[in-house]
Amino acid sequence: MNAQPEKTPLLALNSPPTPEEQEQERSRRRSQRRKRVIGHIVAILAIYFVITRVLYDLSLFQQPHRRHHPHWNDGQWASFNQLDTSEYPIPPDLTVAECADWNEGRVTSLDGHVNVQHVFRLPISSSLLFLTARGPLSVGNVNIVQSDSEDESAIVTVVTHYDGDSDDFDSLRLVKLCRVVADEDENGVGIFSARPHHRRHDYHIRFNVTVTLPKGSEHSPLVVSNLSTKMDGVFSHYVEDLADSVFFNSINLAGALRPIQVRSLKAGTASIGTANSPIEGNFTVTKSLKLKTANAHIDASVKMLNKRSGDHKTNLVMETVNSPIEASVSLLSVGPEDIELTSNGAFSIKARNARGSVKLAFPTAPVNSTVIVDAKTALSPINVNMHKTFEGSFAIRSTPLDKKDVTKQEAADPEGKGRKRSLVFDSVNGGSVDGRVFWGDEQGKGRGSIKLETAMSPIVLVV
Repeated sequence: MNAQPEKTPLLALNSPPTPEEQEQERSRRRSQRRKRVIGHIVAILAIYFVITRVLYDLSLFQQPHRRHHPHWNDGQWASFNQLDTSEYPIPPDLTVAECADWNEGRVTSLDGHVNVQHVFRLPISSSLLFLTARGPLSVGNVNIVQSDSEDESAIVTVVTHYDGDSDDFDSLRLVKLCRVVADEDENGVGIFSARPHHRRHDYHIRFNVTVTLPKGSEHSPLVVSNLSTKMDGVFSHYVEDLADSVFFNSINLAGALRPIQVRSLKAGTASIGTANSPIEGNFTVTKSLKLKTANAHIDASVKMLNKRSGDHKTNLVMETVNSPIEASVSLLSVGPEDIELTSNGAFSIKARNARGSVKLAFPTAPVNSTVIVDAKTALSPINVNMHKTFEGSFAIRSTPLDKKDVTKQEAADPEGKGRKRSLVFDSVNGGSVDGRVFWGDEQGKGRGSIKLETAMSPIVLVV
């Protein structure tokens, strides 16, 4: 047998690392360890701050009558026996017409929980109806409902809840519940609370405020000039199904740390705002609607009615951060008495977010209408589904490697003229897509516009 040639061991092929290479390897490993340690620290801090924020918000939601209000400070406690009007945070531009006497309210109690009810009447013809709450004990709910009977007044019912004896109103001395007047013909109800004297007291006080509007109907809706709430502290809002029987020339609802829920309302101008809580509901507007919160979602169904084209657009603005915006927006062109038309109209829709997605759908829109859509977020996707009547330009911006998908829906000519729908891409770069869509010839290519922008997330546009 022939002898096999001796093989060289593999290890012999690898020369030992030089001192410089050994030092580079040690440095690389130290860098990796530092990066892992820093990453763990950042992750732990992020989790800590998120948990702390959530627990804080939950404490405000679940303990509206918490022992110590977060804005109370040492040395700012008022004595029950020394309270005067100056101790209550009544704005100087308000005049107090009358204040509730706690001994004269309607009192009910059960197992140490006491309710004291007071009723105020405000002229429904007022140029402004308003509610306001100020001070450290501003906690509760606002409900806007409608009566089955006709009246010349809006009825404001305030039920004050507290824990204690039904004949002991000592803790309620911290609160003034008053009918107040702003300018001429501006009437409202205010809740004003002073700072308590002793930290050791438990002030389990909260307010349930119900505004009952007089009767209206679909054929003869009640018209309210202006309804406004400014509830500092922790207040939720609930509006029942009013769109068919009440029209607000203007409505402004402002609370904090609790949700705003609207079954339906119809207004010329509407502004709905809270913080750290969601906004949900059905809205119909003829001029403008603004929905604004933070760290909570917006979920809205909106009807935008436009009676005039050109420079007089009907406007929608939605703003939040760290949570989704989702809206179904119906665009309608209307004539006298809000009779629906099939063409024209001008509409502007703006959505602003950060670290939260934006999703918009347009189930209906008139032909030859001008529609401006402007949606912006970051680190989250955008999804927009336009109605087939849309004609105009689009501009999409995101980071280069993220999907930017623009598709044309298969649909028949909304005017019934047998026209073909064209989708034209003018520019496609790494981070941007620009183009236009139109029916038939290019007559409508400049009618509307769509601008969508995010970062490190995809964009989907259906036209």
